[in-house]
Amino acid sequence: MEQKSLWELIEEKKEEKILAIDASSIIYRVYYALPSLKTKNGEMTNALYGFIRILLNAIDYFKPDYIVSAFDLPQPTFRHRIYKEYKAQRPAIGDDLKRQIPWIREFLRLVNIPIIEEPGFEADDLIATLVYQNKDKKVYIISGDLDLLQLVSENCFLIHPQKGITEFIIYDIDKVKERFGVHPSKIPLYKVLVGDNSDNIPGVPGIGPKKAIKILEKVSSKDTLKVKLKELDEGTKKAIEENWNVIERNFNLVTLQIIPKKIVLRPFDKEDLKKEEVLNFLERFEMRSLISKIFPEIKTTTQIILASPPENIYEVSLREGVFAFKFCGEKNIEGLSFSIKDREGFYLNTLDLERYKEDINKIFQDERIKKIGSYIQKDLVLFPSKIKGEVFDVSIASYLLNPERQNHSLPILIGEYFGDTKSPPQVQAGYLISLKDILEKRLIQEELDKVFFYIEIPLIPVLSSMEKTGIKVDLTYIQSLSREWEERIKKLEEEIYDMAGTRFNLNSPKQLSEVLYERLKLPAKKKGKTGYSTSQDALQELRNVHPIIDKILEYREFYKLKSTYVDSIPELINPHTKRLHSSFNPTGTSTGRLSSSEPNLQNIPIRSEEGKKIRRAFIPEDGYYFISLDYSQIELRILAHLSQEEKLISAFLENKDIHRKTASEIFNIPEDMVDDTLRSKAKAVNFGIIYGITPKGLSETTGLPVEECERFINKYFEHYPNVYKYIQESLNIAREKGYVKTLFGRKRYIPEINSANKQLRQLSERIAINSPIQGTCADIIKLSMIEIYKEIEERNLRSRIILQIHDELILECPEEEVEYVGGMAKEKMENVIKLSVPLKVDISIGKNWAELK
Repeated sequence: MEQKSLWELIEEKKEEKILAIDASSIIYRVYYALPSLKTKNGEMTNALYGFIRILLNAIDYFKPDYIVSAFDLPQPTFRHRIYKEYKAQRPAIGDDLKRQIPWIREFLRLVNIPIIEEPGFEADDLIATLVYQNKDKKVYIISGDLDLLQLVSENCFLIHPQKGITEFIIYDIDKVKERFGVHPSKIPLYKVLVGDNSDNIPGVPGIGPKKAIKILEKVSSKDTLKVKLKELDEGTKKAIEENWNVIERNFNLVTLQIIPKKIVLRPFDKEDLKKEEVLNFLERFEMRSLISKIFPEIKTTTQIILASPPENIYEVSLREGVFAFKFCGEKNIEGLSFSIKDREGFYLNTLDLERYKEDINKIFQDERIKKIGSYIQKDLVLFPSKIKGEVFDVSIASYLLNPERQNHSLPILIGEYFGDTKSPPQVQAGYLISLKDILEKRLIQEELDKVFFYIEIPLIPVLSSMEKTGIKVDLTYIQSLSREWEERIKKLEEEIYDMAGTRFNLNSPKQLSEVLYERLKLPAKKKGKTGYSTSQDALQELRNVHPIIDKILEYREFYKLKSTYVDSIPELINPHTKRLHSSFNPTGTSTGRLSSSEPNLQNIPIRSEEGKKIRRAFIPEDGYYFISLDYSQIELRILAHLSQEEKLISAFLENKDIHRKTASEIFNIPEDMVDDTLRSKAKAVNFGIIYGITPKGLSETTGLPVEECERFINKYFEHYPNVYKYIQESLNIAREKGYVKTLFGRKRYIPEINSANKQLRQLSERIAINSPIQGTCADIIKLSMIEIYKEIEERNLRSRIILQIHDELILECPEEEVEYVGGMAKEKMENVIKLSVPLKVDISIGKNWAELK
């Protein structure tokens, strides 16, 4: 990778290196980036843990000769004297964060990292002074904001954390130019012209990033800006002249100051730390996973020793009241790791497992024995059995506590909580009892235990049953469809080549870019490393410019659907069951919704004719039918309940057409005068509001002017004021707490909600608006699945839930059960929870998936 080779080059030169930590900004960032971590005494430690992790990663990566940690002091600085509104919009530091700052300072003292701070100045000024005084050394600055970019040079680099605590952007001169379009030395002027929302510094009216970049092509300093005013257009010249006093003031605010004070460096040595005190510190705050990272020579006391399994596994498990287990293998069982006492591990190979199979079955079905595992759903697919009694899944617990994380597998959790990153699969179940104790306490502290025990755990057998059942595919039909689409793709290729006047690789972005922008001379906008963009969005903008674009888009759609579904589905069919067994992942999304893979059936297009043709391939067994049960406008109904907007509630209670009603409200006309065009506009607004849509976003969806879309949204909020109030409350909660919650208490952490990066902040705001609605919807459909599954099991019916797609459930039912199961499932779904508005379910029956409405 380019960045890495840059550091390898630096290593060869062997210059002395300084690691400068902008501590205050990093502490603030990690506090909001990480989910809440608490000790058993309830002390919040996420900022402490995140800060230490970032520090240790930086030390390992950069291997600095010196380290300095700069802190802001709570007192006002000279900038506040210049401008009392400086950073005035920033929320006060909460008590949970404030309590962790002294602990971070204590840790720095224990590892002999000097702390620098100065009354009247910010940490940024101290780092600027450090860079100025050490021009002969390489300086790596780790900071949570971008104010320090102005220091970037041949010898100075800014390391800026992105998501969480593991992803970074390393800014050198070229990276700054790529991001902002100007040299690092011009960043203060850029901020003066454009403004800086994160510091509450206004820009010059009428000057945005693009105009600022053009101005700074001619200007190198504040003084030359004044001299070269005459070279600018009249509007820009006038704006700068009228705001010159503000420009001068803001330039003093954004420019880092050199302090007339020598910063003394102290050589850093990993061996030169207070080992006993550091160990006691990490034990005190229950950060044992960091011990092996700091002291790799220390063997953790939690490592599991493999013992011979007891003769009667069932009797011993019954006596202890617990059985912790993990089957080894992906598609087939390769063995069983299990534990009956904490930190005691046993392993059964496939031959032993066959001998103990009856014991394992008895354990699973004995309600007196607690079962602890990781992704138990997958284990029940490998080892088909009913599981009864108390169940705890550590992977699902970890997911609820940190839904942004992608991987919650047992090896990852063992490494995180016990520092053991090399445990073989045979012993891993030995950690499960300890993991359960840790995670269960955290679930209770975070008030996530009800979501865990009443939704996620009861869902395990449902998902396992869905995976085991699978769905039948009409193989003859899908193979015929593959041949039909192959001919269609070939025809499209020839039509595109004729229009282009040359043959080329349609799947090569570089070759396609050359054809479109060099050969056909189409207007180009965004340029990347391989040439001008040929992304979906870029091509959509060119649809009316040349007929070749529609052909390329059509080609891409057929090619993608054919390769992803039509050609891959036959290869995924189980040769024994003759059915497709998709995987349903309970931890695959941040919102609580399920995801599916192998293949992803949720991504088959809903409205297109091509998507319908693919769904036509999925059929029930002979003598069976598919039943579809689809929640009608569930997200809007949840919005009505959460916002308690009377007009929305009454519309749903009266079973009115909600989009026609909204159109009537915002256009101020009777409902019977609302035509299809107005209803369509209102529908776009209704659903757009749920996703925090902006006037620009609504314009892209509807094709209407941005100004008109802004009027629609404003009118919507005028007529539905409680919806606006609900949105603002959601944003305020997210900004204050760093998360939002569903109706059932599921949390979505939003670390970038207070980001200085406008794009990240606006994305986070949209997530804050939508997540409580979308997450509540996910919880409701999961509860429905649990209730329907229970009824099917208790009545020993042959019907099965086979798919969950967005707000829809699909069941496969024998003909004689269709009437009862359809009515029962509809009743369960509509009454699974009582809201201020009724839940409505549309039901349809068919002989293939495409027939379902």
